[in-house]
Amino acid sequence: MGAQHNVAVRANRALPTRQLGLMLLTIASQGALAAPLINNNGRVKMKFDTRWRSMLAATSLSIGLAACSGADDATDEAGEALDTIAAQVEGAADELSGSANAPTFADGPDVCFKAAAEKLGADAKVAEIASFFSEGPDVDPSEDEPKGQLQTCTVDYQDPEDPRKLLSMRMDSSTGEFQEPQQVEISVSGNAAEFNLDDYLVKLSDVNTSGLAAKLEEQKAKLDEVYSTHAWTGVRLTEPGAFSDVHLIRVDVAGRIEANDIKGDGYAEFSIDGTKTIGNRLVP
Repeated sequence: MGAQHNVAVRANRALPTRQLGLMLLTIASQGALAAPLINNNGRVKMKFDTRWRSMLAATSLSIGLAACSGADDATDEAGEALDTIAAQVEGAADELSGSANAPTFADGPDVCFKAAAEKLGADAKVAEIASFFSEGPDVDPSEDEPKGQLQTCTVDYQDPEDPRKLLSMRMDSSTGEFQEPQQVEISVSGNAAEFNLDDYLVKLSDVNTSGLAAKLEEQKAKLDEVYSTHAWTGVRLTEPGAFSDVHLIRVDVAGRIEANDIKGDGYAEFSIDGTKTIGNRLVP
Protein backbone atom coordinates (compact mmCIF):
# COMPACT_ATOMS: atom_id res chain seq x y z
CA MET A 1 0.00 0.00 0.00
CA GLY A 2 1.40 3.40 -0.93
CA ALA A 3 2.14 6.30 1.36
CA GLN A 4 -0.93 8.04 2.79
CA HIS A 5 -1.56 11.77 3.16
CA ASN A 6 -4.37 13.87 4.61
CA VAL A 7 -6.05 16.99 3.31
CA ALA A 8 -9.02 18.91 4.76
CA VAL A 9 -11.67 20.28 2.41
CA ARG A 10 -14.30 22.78 3.54
CA ALA A 11 -17.47 20.88 2.61
CA ASN A 12 -19.93 23.75 2.92
CA ARG A 13 -18.08 26.25 0.73
CA ALA A 14 -17.43 26.12 -3.01
CA LEU A 15 -13.81 26.76 -4.04
CA PRO A 16 -13.03 28.90 -7.12
CA THR A 17 -11.94 26.84 -10.12
CA ARG A 18 -8.41 28.25 -10.09
CA GLN A 19 -7.92 27.56 -6.38
CA LEU A 20 -9.38 24.05 -6.57
CA GLY A 21 -7.35 23.20 -9.67
CA LEU A 22 -4.11 24.20 -8.01
CA MET A 23 -5.06 22.31 -4.86
CA LEU A 24 -5.80 19.14 -6.81
CA LEU A 25 -2.50 19.39 -8.65
CA THR A 26 -0.76 19.50 -5.28
CA ILE A 27 -2.80 16.53 -4.10
CA ALA A 28 -2.01 14.58 -7.25
CA SER A 29 1.68 14.91 -6.61
CA GLN A 30 1.19 13.16 -3.28
CA GLY A 31 -1.62 10.67 -3.80
CA ALA A 32 -5.25 10.19 -4.70
CA LEU A 33 -8.57 10.16 -2.90
CA ALA A 34 -9.30 6.93 -1.05
CA ALA A 35 -11.63 7.42 1.94
CA PRO A 36 -12.91 9.98 4.50
CA LEU A 37 -11.39 10.01 7.97
CA ILE A 38 -13.24 12.52 10.13
CA ASN A 39 -15.97 15.11 9.94
CA ASN A 40 -15.54 17.84 12.50
CA ASN A 41 -17.01 21.34 12.57
CA GLY A 42 -17.93 21.24 8.89
CA ARG A 43 -14.57 19.88 7.73
CA VAL A 44 -14.13 16.60 5.95
CA LYS A 45 -10.72 15.03 6.32
CA MET A 46 -9.86 12.72 3.46
CA LYS A 47 -7.24 9.98 3.20
CA PHE A 48 -5.12 9.67 0.07
CA ASP A 49 -3.35 6.64 -1.32
CA THR A 50 -0.71 6.73 -4.02
CA ARG A 51 -2.26 3.72 -5.76
CA TRP A 52 -4.80 6.15 -7.23
CA ARG A 53 -2.31 8.86 -8.14
CA SER A 54 -2.63 8.55 -11.91
CA MET A 55 -6.44 8.72 -11.81
CA LEU A 56 -6.62 11.93 -9.81
CA ALA A 57 -3.64 13.42 -11.61
CA ALA A 58 -5.50 13.17 -14.91
CA THR A 59 -8.58 14.81 -13.42
CA SER A 60 -6.71 17.56 -11.65
CA LEU A 61 -4.47 18.27 -14.64
CA SER A 62 -7.41 19.32 -16.82
CA ILE A 63 -8.66 21.61 -14.05
CA GLY A 64 -5.22 22.89 -13.20
CA LEU A 65 -4.33 23.83 -16.77
CA ALA A 66 -7.51 25.82 -17.16
CA ALA A 67 -6.90 27.56 -13.85
CA CYS A 68 -3.21 28.26 -14.45
CA SER A 69 -3.88 29.71 -17.91
CA GLY A 70 -5.98 32.41 -16.31
CA ALA A 71 -9.26 31.26 -17.89
CA ASP A 72 -12.29 32.56 -16.05
CA ASP A 73 -14.37 29.49 -16.76
CA ALA A 74 -13.25 25.87 -16.72
CA THR A 75 -13.93 23.69 -19.73
CA ASP A 76 -16.94 21.42 -19.75
CA GLU A 77 -14.71 18.50 -18.85
CA ALA A 78 -13.20 20.37 -15.93
CA GLY A 79 -16.67 21.37 -14.77
CA GLU A 80 -17.80 17.77 -14.85
CA ALA A 81 -14.71 16.78 -12.88
CA LEU A 82 -15.52 19.42 -10.28
CA ASP A 83 -19.08 18.11 -9.99
CA THR A 84 -17.76 14.59 -9.50
CA ILE A 85 -15.34 15.66 -6.79
CA ALA A 86 -17.99 17.75 -5.03
CA ALA A 87 -20.34 14.77 -5.04
CA GLN A 88 -17.60 12.54 -3.61
CA VAL A 89 -16.90 15.00 -0.81
CA GLU A 90 -20.60 15.42 -0.03
CA GLY A 91 -21.16 11.66 -0.06
CA ALA A 92 -18.14 11.11 2.17
CA ALA A 93 -19.44 13.70 4.62
CA ASP A 94 -22.88 12.03 4.77
CA GLU A 95 -21.39 8.56 5.18
CA LEU A 96 -18.99 9.70 7.85
CA SER A 97 -21.64 11.62 9.75
CA GLY A 98 -23.75 8.45 9.87
CA SER A 99 -20.93 6.12 10.86
CA ALA A 100 -19.95 8.46 13.68
CA ASN A 101 -23.42 7.93 15.17
CA ALA A 102 -23.52 4.16 14.71
CA PRO A 103 -24.15 2.59 18.14
CA THR A 104 -21.92 -0.14 19.59
CA PHE A 105 -21.90 -2.33 22.67
CA ALA A 106 -19.33 0.06 24.13
CA ASP A 107 -22.14 2.62 24.38
CA GLY A 108 -23.73 0.29 26.92
CA PRO A 109 -25.45 -3.08 26.64
CA ASP A 110 -28.77 -1.24 26.89
CA VAL A 111 -28.03 1.21 24.07
CA CYS A 112 -31.17 0.10 22.20
CA PHE A 113 -33.30 0.43 25.35
CA LYS A 114 -32.06 3.98 25.93
CA ALA A 115 -32.71 4.93 22.32
CA ALA A 116 -36.26 3.57 22.61
CA ALA A 117 -36.92 5.56 25.78
CA GLU A 118 -35.55 8.71 24.18
CA LYS A 119 -37.74 8.21 21.11
CA LEU A 120 -40.97 7.07 22.77
CA GLY A 121 -40.75 8.47 26.29
CA ALA A 122 -40.53 6.64 29.61
CA ASP A 123 -44.30 6.13 29.83
CA ALA A 124 -44.51 4.24 26.53
CA LYS A 125 -45.65 0.63 26.84
CA VAL A 126 -43.55 -1.95 25.01
CA ALA A 127 -44.03 -5.63 24.28
CA GLU A 128 -40.50 -6.46 23.21
CA ILE A 129 -37.10 -4.87 22.58
CA ALA A 130 -34.47 -6.79 20.63
CA SER A 131 -30.87 -5.71 20.06
CA PHE A 132 -28.14 -7.83 18.50
CA PHE A 133 -24.43 -7.09 18.18
CA SER A 134 -21.66 -8.41 15.96
CA GLU A 135 -19.59 -11.27 17.36
CA GLY A 136 -16.54 -10.04 15.48
CA PRO A 137 -14.20 -12.16 13.33
CA ASP A 138 -12.36 -13.61 16.35
CA VAL A 139 -15.52 -15.47 17.37
CA ASP A 140 -16.97 -16.01 13.90
CA PRO A 141 -14.45 -15.81 11.01
CA SER A 142 -17.28 -15.15 8.56
CA GLU A 143 -18.25 -11.98 10.43
CA ASP A 144 -17.05 -8.85 8.62
CA GLU A 145 -18.20 -6.29 11.18
CA PRO A 146 -16.14 -5.41 14.25
CA LYS A 147 -17.00 -6.93 17.60
CA GLY A 148 -19.77 -5.05 19.37
CA GLN A 149 -21.21 -3.29 16.33
CA LEU A 150 -24.98 -2.92 16.73
CA GLN A 151 -26.64 -4.89 13.93
CA THR A 152 -30.30 -4.88 14.96
CA CYS A 153 -32.45 -2.77 17.27
CA THR A 154 -36.21 -3.23 17.08
CA VAL A 155 -38.97 -2.10 19.43
CA ASP A 156 -42.56 -3.35 19.51
CA TYR A 157 -44.77 -0.88 21.36
CA GLN A 158 -48.40 0.09 21.90
CA ASP A 159 -49.84 2.45 19.32
CA PRO A 160 -50.44 5.72 21.23
CA GLU A 161 -53.35 6.55 18.90
CA ASP A 162 -55.03 3.14 19.15
CA PRO A 163 -54.14 1.16 22.30
CA ARG A 164 -55.53 -2.04 20.74
CA LYS A 165 -52.72 -2.09 18.21
CA LEU A 166 -49.00 -2.74 18.24
CA LEU A 167 -46.37 -0.83 16.27
CA SER A 168 -42.81 -1.88 15.49
CA MET A 169 -39.89 0.41 14.72
CA ARG A 170 -36.41 -0.55 13.56
CA MET A 171 -33.23 1.44 13.99
CA ASP A 172 -30.94 2.21 11.09
CA SER A 173 -27.82 0.85 12.75
CA SER A 174 -25.54 2.96 10.56
CA THR A 175 -26.97 6.23 11.90
CA GLY A 176 -28.62 5.35 15.20
CA GLU A 177 -31.94 6.78 14.00
CA PHE A 178 -35.25 4.91 14.06
CA GLN A 179 -37.16 4.44 10.83
CA GLU A 180 -40.90 4.98 10.44
CA PRO A 181 -42.91 2.47 12.54
CA GLN A 182 -44.94 -0.29 10.96
CA GLN A 183 -48.14 -1.84 12.29
CA VAL A 184 -47.82 -5.37 13.67
CA GLU A 185 -50.46 -7.93 12.78
CA ILE A 186 -51.22 -9.75 16.04
CA SER A 187 -52.03 -13.45 15.86
CA VAL A 188 -53.49 -15.32 18.82
CA SER A 189 -53.48 -19.00 19.75
CA GLY A 190 -56.74 -19.96 21.41
CA ASN A 191 -59.75 -17.71 21.87
CA ALA A 192 -58.90 -14.42 20.14
CA ALA A 193 -61.81 -12.68 21.87
CA GLU A 194 -60.07 -13.12 25.23
CA PHE A 195 -56.82 -11.53 24.11
CA ASN A 196 -55.84 -8.32 25.90
CA LEU A 197 -52.76 -6.52 24.58
CA ASP A 198 -52.11 -4.90 27.97
CA ASP A 199 -51.24 -8.32 29.38
CA TYR A 200 -48.16 -8.32 27.14
CA LEU A 201 -46.99 -4.76 27.72
CA VAL A 202 -44.73 -3.09 30.25
CA LYS A 203 -43.84 0.57 30.75
CA LEU A 204 -40.34 1.50 29.72
CA SER A 205 -39.96 3.26 33.07
CA ASP A 206 -40.40 -0.12 34.80
CA VAL A 207 -37.45 -1.63 32.91
CA ASN A 208 -34.24 -0.95 34.86
CA THR A 209 -31.06 -1.66 32.92
CA SER A 210 -28.80 0.72 34.86
CA GLY A 211 -26.93 -2.13 36.55
CA LEU A 212 -26.77 -4.43 33.53
CA ALA A 213 -23.22 -3.51 32.48
CA ALA A 214 -21.92 -4.30 35.98
CA LYS A 215 -23.74 -7.64 36.01
CA LEU A 216 -22.14 -8.64 32.73
CA GLU A 217 -18.72 -7.56 33.92
CA GLU A 218 -19.15 -9.85 36.93
CA GLN A 219 -19.45 -12.78 34.53
CA LYS A 220 -16.13 -12.13 32.79
CA ALA A 221 -13.99 -14.41 34.96
CA LYS A 222 -16.43 -17.29 34.54
CA LEU A 223 -16.56 -16.78 30.78
CA ASP A 224 -12.77 -16.57 30.51
CA GLU A 225 -12.46 -20.00 32.12
CA VAL A 226 -14.39 -21.57 29.25
CA TYR A 227 -13.94 -19.30 26.22
CA SER A 228 -10.64 -18.20 24.69
CA THR A 229 -12.54 -15.19 23.35
CA HIS A 230 -16.17 -14.17 23.62
CA ALA A 231 -18.60 -11.41 22.71
CA TRP A 232 -22.00 -10.27 23.97
CA THR A 233 -24.32 -10.78 21.02
CA GLY A 234 -27.81 -9.91 22.22
CA VAL A 235 -29.70 -7.86 24.80
CA ARG A 236 -33.46 -8.25 24.76
CA LEU A 237 -36.62 -7.51 26.64
CA THR A 238 -38.61 -10.69 26.09
CA GLU A 239 -42.37 -10.76 26.32
CA PRO A 240 -44.39 -13.26 28.35
CA GLY A 241 -44.71 -16.62 26.64
CA ALA A 242 -44.42 -20.37 27.05
CA PHE A 243 -41.40 -20.21 29.35
CA SER A 244 -42.24 -17.15 31.44
CA ASP A 245 -45.43 -15.34 32.37
CA VAL A 246 -43.59 -12.04 32.88
CA HIS A 247 -41.21 -9.89 30.88
CA LEU A 248 -37.49 -10.66 31.30
CA ILE A 249 -34.20 -9.09 30.28
CA ARG A 250 -32.14 -11.62 28.35
CA VAL A 251 -28.49 -11.34 27.33
CA ASP A 252 -26.73 -13.65 24.86
CA VAL A 253 -23.05 -14.52 24.51
CA ALA A 254 -20.97 -16.39 21.94
CA GLY A 255 -17.36 -17.49 22.10
CA ARG A 256 -14.66 -19.96 21.09
CA ILE A 257 -14.42 -22.78 23.61
CA GLU A 258 -10.85 -22.93 24.90
CA ALA A 259 -10.64 -26.75 25.04
CA ASN A 260 -11.48 -27.42 21.37
CA ASP A 261 -11.87 -24.06 19.60
CA ILE A 262 -15.51 -24.88 18.80
CA LYS A 263 -17.93 -21.98 18.79
CA GLY A 264 -20.33 -22.07 21.74
CA ASP A 265 -23.03 -19.81 23.08
CA GLY A 266 -25.21 -19.19 26.09
CA TYR A 267 -27.56 -16.75 27.78
CA ALA A 268 -28.70 -15.30 31.08
CA GLU A 269 -32.02 -13.82 32.17
CA PHE A 270 -32.77 -11.11 34.72
CA SER A 271 -35.90 -9.58 36.21
CA ILE A 272 -36.85 -6.29 34.55
CA ASP A 273 -36.17 -4.34 37.76
CA GLY A 274 -32.59 -5.61 37.61
CA THR A 275 -32.59 -7.14 41.08
CA LYS A 276 -32.80 -10.87 40.34
CA THR A 277 -30.95 -13.35 38.16
CA ILE A 278 -33.59 -15.71 36.83
CA GLY A 279 -31.27 -18.05 34.99
CA ASN A 280 -27.58 -18.25 34.09
CA ARG A 281 -26.64 -20.51 31.20
CA LEU A 282 -23.83 -18.40 29.77
CA VAL A 283 -21.39 -21.30 29.46
CA PRO A 284 -21.96 -24.81 28.06
